[in-house]
Amino acid sequence: EGKTWTPPIVVYDSRIDDRDPGILNLGGGKMLMSWYTDNYDNYLDHMQEQTWLNPGDKAMMDGWSKYWHTLTDEEYNEEKGSYVALSTDNGVTWGERVRLNVHSPHGPCRCKDGTLVYMGKRFEPDYAYDNDFVCYTSSDDGATWEYAGQVPMGEDCDYGQMYEAHQIELPNGRILGGIRVNGRKDAPADSVYVTYSDDKGKTWSTPKEIPGFTVCTSPEEAAHLAETARRCFVIGGGSIYRQMLPYCDTAYITKVHTVIPCDTYFPNLDEMDDWYIDRTLMAGEENGIAYEMLLYKRK
Repeated sequence: EGKTWTPPIVVYDSRIDDRDPGILNLGGGKMLMSWYTDNYDNYLDHMQEQTWLNPGDKAMMDGWSKYWHTLTDEEYNEEKGSYVALSTDNGVTWGERVRLNVHSPHGPCRCKDGTLVYMGKRFEPDYAYDNDFVCYTSSDDGATWEYAGQVPMGEDCDYGQMYEAHQIELPNGRILGGIRVNGRKDAPADSVYVTYSDDKGKTWSTPKEIPGFTVCTSPEEAAHLAETARRCFVIGGGSIYRQMLPYCDTAYITKVHTVIPCDTYFPNLDEMDDWYIDRTLMAGEENGIAYEMLLYKRK
């Protein structure tokens, strides 16, 4: 249940940069890992100019760049690409990598009928910022993939501003996709667009921005944005609660008077000197278990 972990297992280690891994549980001991391999030579050169990066990290990146320059085009082309690999023993051992023409950090999703749907940036022949968005599907646990269709450009943005997609299957069979968009001329520059497909990725709706949705990359940024709101709520999960609690002055807590196995906890306000119970909002019992809803205030 995540309480203890084995030592790390190296699944694949190329001569260039392997990044953005994701793992999809297929059931029955099968797991599919996705990642992509490329070099970021221009990015490393850019990082050498940054004053906030410490000398040790700069030296490490300089070493990467010098090594990558020793690779021939043939060696580089042999390594680069978007990949998946299958494990049939819950991640202990992994099969050969399979190259794809699409990539996104979280990899594909698995539909109820077993079909894998993978929507993201086209990786053919290279991963480029202005590549279009495409969808591929697999019916054999990722061994082979077929092109399904293309995702249109989003409203008020272009492919060069669309990144890092993810998709899930809804209960009615619709595939819902989310796409990170940044670099727009109109504020906010960063946002999330949604698109959907009702035919397993063959056709997609035009991606549209989620109204009123703004991407924040840190608790401080989110707290600053909330200063202009009349009321602002934090709705989890566990890590988000811990990070945002220092910025909150009110907490609505439901206590259920029973003990169940769990691995994620909300911070215990009763053990914190700067929080107190202002009043009980509701109390009752359901299925023989008592509960109460409490309003906490910061002192």
